[in-house]
Formats: sequence, structure tokens, C-alpha cells
Amino acid sequence: MRVIRQILDVLDVPSTDPDDRRRARLLNILLLGSLLISFVAILAAVIIDAKDMVGPEQIPVLYWAPILLSVGIVIVYAINRYASGGLASGLFLLLLIVLLAQSDQPQ
Repeated sequence: MRVIRQILDVLDVPSTDPDDRRRARLLNILLLGSLLISFVAILAAVIIDAKDMVGPEQIPVLYWAPILLSVGIVIVYAINRYASGGLASGLFLLLLIVLLAQSDQPQ
């Protein structure tokens, strides 16, 4: 029960406006889910690299994309919690767009 309470405290954003609080909480849920996915992607990258499943030119992309996503998520979370929820949501969308565009390698 204590772990659940700590997770709820992380997701909660102090705000006087209930709409802003709801939006910020939803963004924090998306950020937490994205952070978990990026950790799984880092683990998958390590496994893929260890088994030599991709060429050496693709290995840097396997590592830098989820690591940059994790760093960006932490920054967006801090902005959402301590500054502006609207700014944080815009930065989160921009982060996703830039990382997806940079990590895509069309054939």
C-alpha cells in the first residue's frame, strides 16, 4: 500500500485549478509510461547488442534514442511539476516528434 501511495504522490501535481491539476496528472501518467517504455528499450538494446542482431552502424541509435528520451522525460516532468503544465505538454510532444524523426532510418 505504501508503494502505491508513493506512486500517486509522484503523479500528483499541486495546483489550485482542478482542470490544470487533471491535465498535469494525465501528462505525468503519460511521462511515467514513456519512461518505463524507454527503460525496456534500453534493456532491449543491450540484449540486441550482446547478441549481434544488428549491424555496427545501427548500434548508436539503439542506445541514444531511449537515453535521450529518458533525460527529456525527467526534464519535462520537472517543468510540469514546478512550472507550467502547458509548456511541459508542448515540450513532451516536441520531444517525441524530434526523437521519432531522428531515430527513423528509411530504407
